Amino acid sequence: MKRPPSPRLWIAALAAAVSPASAQSTHTAYVVPAGTAGNQAFDGALGMDFDVSNRIEITQLGCFDDNSDGIQTPIAVRLYNRDTQEVLASATFSPGDDGTLVGGSRFKPLDAIISLPTGFRGTIVGEGYGPGERNGNRQPNPWTTDNGGSSIAFVGTGRYNFPPIPGAFPASPDSGPATRYAAGTFVFRTTPPEKPAAPSPAATPSDATVDLAWAAVTAPLPAATYRILRSDSPGGDFTQIAEVTTTSFRNTSLTNGTLYCYKIIGVASGGQVGLESPVVCARPFNLGTDRFIAYDTPWGIAGTQDFSGALGMDFDVTNPIIVRQLGCFDDNSDGLFAEISVRIYNRDTQEVVASLSFPPDDPGTLPREDGEPIGGMRFKPLDTPVNLPLGFRGVIVAEGYNAMERVRNSFTIPGNIAWSTNSGRGSLVFTGNSRYNFPIVPGAFPESPDTLPAQYAAGTFVFETTPPVVPGTPIISARPENHAIRLSWPAVTQPLPAARYAIARSATIDGPFLTIGESTSPSFLDSALPNGTELFYSLTAIAAAGQSSLVSNIISATPAPRAGGVAFSVPADTIGNQIFGGALGMAFDVDRPVLITSLGAFDSAGDGIQQPISVRLYDRDAYKVLASATFEPGNDGNLIDGSRFLPLASPLALPAGFKGMIVTSGYGDLEPNGNAGSTNLGLTTFSGGCLSFTGRSYYNVDATAMADTADGGPANRYAAGSFIFAPDVPPANLTISRNTDGSIKLEWSDPTGILERSRDLSAGPWDFLPSATSGFTTPASDSPEFFRLTR
Repeated sequence: MKRPPSPRLWIAALAAAVSPASAQSTHTAYVVPAGTAGNQAFDGALGMDFDVSNRIEITQLGCFDDNSDGIQTPIAVRLYNRDTQEVLASATFSPGDDGTLVGGSRFKPLDAIISLPTGFRGTIVGEGYGPGERNGNRQPNPWTTDNGGSSIAFVGTGRYNFPPIPGAFPASPDSGPATRYAAGTFVFRTTPPEKPAAPSPAATPSDATVDLAWAAVTAPLPAATYRILRSDSPGGDFTQIAEVTTTSFRNTSLTNGTLYCYKIIGVASGGQVGLESPVVCARPFNLGTDRFIAYDTPWGIAGTQDFSGALGMDFDVTNPIIVRQLGCFDDNSDGLFAEISVRIYNRDTQEVVASLSFPPDDPGTLPREDGEPIGGMRFKPLDTPVNLPLGFRGVIVAEGYNAMERVRNSFTIPGNIAWSTNSGRGSLVFTGNSRYNFPIVPGAFPESPDTLPAQYAAGTFVFETTPPVVPGTPIISARPENHAIRLSWPAVTQPLPAARYAIARSATIDGPFLTIGESTSPSFLDSALPNGTELFYSLTAIAAAGQSSLVSNIISATPAPRAGGVAFSVPADTIGNQIFGGALGMAFDVDRPVLITSLGAFDSAGDGIQQPISVRLYDRDAYKVLASATFEPGNDGNLIDGSRFLPLASPLALPAGFKGMIVTSGYGDLEPNGNAGSTNLGLTTFSGGCLSFTGRSYYNVDATAMADTADGGPANRYAAGSFIFAPDVPPANLTISRNTDGSIKLEWSDPTGILERSRDLSAGPWDFLPSATSGFTTPASDSPEFFRLTR
């Protein structure tokens, strides 16, 4: 009688008999890290869409576990066919019966494995979250996805139902992205690859042409060729017009103004025909010579916000232009269903220099009353073109969007920005902030600043460029150093390229500014400066033939040696004006190495911390806490101005290039935080020649998480967290000795140090010796002299 093979040998024999292409592997679709905290209490259904590119087998359903500490309230997870809204599988996770924790989610096996075929379109839904068990909803987020070697694709946006209806399919799409929520998830097994996945094409129209491009399809089966199919409408009959081996196709000899829709299908080398791509459409157009669309949105983009007030975006004219047409965003590219007013303002005077109205179209009228479509916008010509001169500072405004015709608002989420800007070869600069008016006053200029320079798909315009007359306007920045100021700016290449740059300096912001030097590169070091004196700089770009640009922005800096201090300061006795229990963050960058020695928390009225406050210092790129402290009654540290500080057990070294955020949470009724959004609280920052403050503040309703939602300003907005730092510099090792001839010799080990001399140790002044290096020799003096090394 034969003995059965050992399990180890049996598994090995099985593995040898199965080709790598057909071996199964197990994956978790939405992966949340262990310990992740929820940040939203939404009790309705939260869904995320996915498509199956190669047949999979669902083995488990899972739900996000807020803080990974066990489910505190019943959570229902359902797997839907999103085309029919049929529930294919479901599981309930409740206290005491919450499944197995893996990472930050809990899982339960299905009684029977569910096979989802290639082409299936699904939605995974989690429902029942609330104050006792929060879901996750943040951007950017720390969770990831696993597509099982391209067996599934994460598509569309997230979705929800509101008002919540228990057990209902979440029919309302949100603003994205596709992986927005920490809620439902599932475990699946892959199967042998059947066909290529669906390509993801983009269509770019131009004169009588549409260019298609897509990424190569390499899985589940790689595509050897791609079939190009075309129709005259998204839901029409598609006919193959080409088959190519490349990942692009140019469709030419088209009729301008006509809609063309496309699908791409990959075909494997064995003839297996892949999944159809999403439909993309475009209308070829010809604006005319040297004409451009300032803010352009692709066809088919949906709006995300019902806001009827004025929405504006700032721009500056750096070479004269002629505005020929005004335009507005068309929600879903299906014609306007609300009357939209578009205006161009001179933003310095708030004078309207051009305006048009775009009413809904009356069927049968030509031309269309809502304008002619180009991409995802609609346009109308101005009766008289408007010339905007060099130096004009404008705002393009659109007003009148509503629930029937929504505006597209990115909500500061980069993935929501579906539009692009075109400067017309450097004739425009998209600058400042977007803007809105609230309370809404019809026809008013939008006074309130928002966050990004081009935050909305709303108003736009077609403009014609003119021959370049000057280089573009430089944008200068300054960094103080020891006895020096380092200036930098992006290279100017348009409208005329800069051959050199003239740097001007003044002792006051009002001038006069005198030229102190030129540079052929986009940087300049102004050295041999006295420390402690504020200086102001401007810059002019100069073309090869001598044409000068407009003067840059004015920037100031104060030369200073590296020094330690309090990064974010609040005046003593400042009283908090906001009760926000979530996380408040302010970003900073490290220019030169520092040591963080203490963390600090704002103390409203300076009367001691009245409730627990958590302060955390994050690596903001990695979402990682590097240092933390808790301030509470009886253990609230030392008061410095308007904040209290607790020392770290050991200093935290941060290298040059580090991008950080100081985050504070726990403020409330007993201990309010400060918010400078509407009140000047006198908040200041101190760089010590080591730090840069990015000017961005952030918040998060989740008190335990990093603050990752940008607010609308102003810079460094909150009286909340702070820290004390010191420069991380090597020992100076400054020594003094007498030479045989009686002269004095000074030596030191840090080559970056600058030697200073004074005859009065306490009162100064200190004169710096810019040419002195280690080994410096000076004649002996009859009166006392003191030396120090600054860095």
